[in-house]
Amino acid sequence: MAPVQADAAEEILLGVDPHKDVHAAAVFTVLGVILDGRTFPAATESYRQLAA
Repeated sequence: MAPVQADAAEEILLGVDPHKDVHAAAVFTVLGVILDGRTFPAATESYRQLAA
């Protein structure tokens, strides 16, 4: 998924769907427009990447 720019005044949210082997994260506006989404393996280094 290619990242999409949000208006600077727009509120955005981060949602994380954790699973045993992989976590999915999505950044979206309060109106439901998806700005970016990524998956991360469920491992210590990946938690750092997700937070960054």
